[in-house]
Amino acid sequence: PLVAESSRVCALDVPLPDKGAILAALEYLQADCGSALANYQGKLEQVAERLVGATLMSVEQLLRRSSHDRQALDDKSLAKLKKQLVERDCKGLIDFVEPDRSLEDIVGLEGVKKWLRQDISLWNQGELEAMPMGYLVCGPVGTGKTYLAECLAGEAGVPVVTMRNFRDKWVGSTEANLEKIFTLLHALGRCIVFVDEADQALGKRDSGSGDSGVSSRVYSMMAKEMSNTRNRGKIMWVLASSRPDLIEVDLKRPGRIDVKIPLFPSLSSQEGFSLILALCQRKGLEISESDFSEFEGVIPLLLTPGAAETLAVKTYRVKMTENLTDKQALMACLREYRPPVALETLRFQMRIAADEATDASLIPREVEEMLE
Repeated sequence: PLVAESSRVCALDVPLPDKGAILAALEYLQADCGSALANYQGKLEQVAERLVGATLMSVEQLLRRSSHDRQALDDKSLAKLKKQLVERDCKGLIDFVEPDRSLEDIVGLEGVKKWLRQDISLWNQGELEAMPMGYLVCGPVGTGKTYLAECLAGEAGVPVVTMRNFRDKWVGSTEANLEKIFTLLHALGRCIVFVDEADQALGKRDSGSGDSGVSSRVYSMMAKEMSNTRNRGKIMWVLASSRPDLIEVDLKRPGRIDVKIPLFPSLSSQEGFSLILALCQRKGLEISESDFSEFEGVIPLLLTPGAAETLAVKTYRVKMTENLTDKQALMACLREYRPPVALETLRFQMRIAADEATDASLIPREVEEMLE
């Protein structure tokens, strides 16, 4: 307290090293750790760019350890090691993910994928003023909101940062943890910050006295960071929630969240079958498009990707345990299928998602008719 409250003490913000600082460190360490950088002779800028977000001490330890083990760094090991370095330096406050999938891995949602690819193209061209500050992905449970965020990041070729439990029991620790996270995000260059269950994670403007005001202070800090226009084209916020109506209105306004994308379950037997087909084929099950007529009568409506994934897993299990063909196993599972979420709840969440949509083109005509 004597130090913290002294009028002679000034707090100085020491930022994480940028690409130039890391490049200088690599050039300095190259003489001692040349074997670790053997695959990047004359390409140290690529290594520096990949390691942005780590401390200089972490970079030095990485090179000396790799050199001692006589292991040359490559793209795969660099991505893995950067993940470990950043997570360690941030003391477990975030998960740092290098996505390994793209929008091609998503079944359907052609209109959504077209919109996102246009934004990614602008991002790659450096047209940052045309970029949204953030996205809100909303829809019923199981519609693939988290998966869409990971595919978006993979398509853009940038890392995904997910916040872990930064809340702490000590007074002031939660806010300090959030500041550490923001400092790291600024150092990363371009990244996507994914906030799952955003209606719970982002806090409330008025949280009452139950948490000593921590939730309201978290809300204030998040709102300020999300509206910082200097982050446009650098930090992309992607929020996901099945109850976007519970997110504070100020956090969803343009300038913080510019694009709101609704996701819906399958709206026809053909759409539901295409979803099941893609997931079954990933399990190695021999089902084809030509089999649609056999299953048309038993394909459930309002099928979510999460429910379809469960059906595919169950089909594989039934095939292996009951000695049935792939088609017989799928038919047995479809006949016994029960929706995991009550239809009333599903329709309620669809209505909320439709009301949140930024653009009418993102709402299929079938959804409008169903909700009317």
